[in-house]
Amino acid sequence: EIEAMKANGPTDEDMGKFRETAKRGNEQSIQENRYWLGELKKYAEKEAEATTPNEFNRKVEAVTAKDVQKLAKKLLNTKKYVTVVLKPES
Repeated sequence: EIEAMKANGPTDEDMGKFRETAKRGNEQSIQENRYWLGELKKYAEKEAEATTPNEFNRKVEAVTAKDVQKLAKKLLNTKKYVTVVLKPES
């Protein structure tokens, strides 16, 4: 899957799931005030400007499959990974 992501990027279906999940998580965090707590923390620690929930959604929509593929190529170097397989006890 990692090599496929690096070679082809995510599918349209994958991107749709990502957007849906990110937006749903954002809506939940707004309802529970985690969103604003995070924004206040960001401002207090980095003096970065707060973003509105709508700005977050616009940023999520702006992420393209090419962006994800580029990031996968940069971060997912399989030569530096260890593969571990867990087998249940018999």
